[in-house]
Amino acid sequence: MNSVRIPQMAGVVVSTTSNRTIVFGLTVIGILATLGALGGVIAVVRDRRAKRWRLEMCDDLTGVGNRRRLDRDLAIEAATAETPVAVIKIDVDHFQRVNDEHGREAGDEVLRQLADVLRTECRIGDVIYRYEDEEFCVLLAKTTTAEAGQVAERMRFGVSRMALAVAEPLTVSIGVALGKGEHVAETMIRADEALSKSKVGGCDRVTLAAQPLLGPLAVRHPADSASGATFG
Repeated sequence: MNSVRIPQMAGVVVSTTSNRTIVFGLTVIGILATLGALGGVIAVVRDRRAKRWRLEMCDDLTGVGNRRRLDRDLAIEAATAETPVAVIKIDVDHFQRVNDEHGREAGDEVLRQLADVLRTECRIGDVIYRYEDEEFCVLLAKTTTAEAGQVAERMRFGVSRMALAVAEPLTVSIGVALGKGEHVAETMIRADEALSKSKVGGCDRVTLAAQPLLGPLAVRHPADSASGATFG
């Protein structure tokens, strides 16, 4: 039988190993390109989720949590909390006067400044919410009445020292209550009642609700306190 010879072009060396290397390199490049594209898609999805979460759970004006997030977090605390959670309710005293005398934009700026002060005086892990209009709420997990009272008093004092763009002194009235588990919803009510007592008592003060569900817990009164923290 006659054998068939495969002609080779001059200067060209056919190497199986080289071909495999080229194919492997192209494959790796393709995989990396795919991973890069996939990473970009994941980043976009995460960014969209973060934006959607901010829209759903954050207050547009101040950037703190909104009422929807507060309701969600309270439900979580009611279902899972094994340690007491404190609720601090904060209301700006005579805020309507700011809007009436300086305009709505000035009032909005005051609320943004107020939110910044609350952030500064909170502990790590505490969550701030804009409850409605000029009223804010703070949840403090794993705390005591004493600790919550101290945080609330720091907030009151910090707000009273705010440097405002409007020539208007600003003060807040605060109510504090402690609850646990299924009693968290009632804690919101008692914090609101304590806030009302601060208003009736002359404003610019912190009132601590009695703690019938957890027993008596003492509060250390801050040394620098014009009005001080009182038990309701």
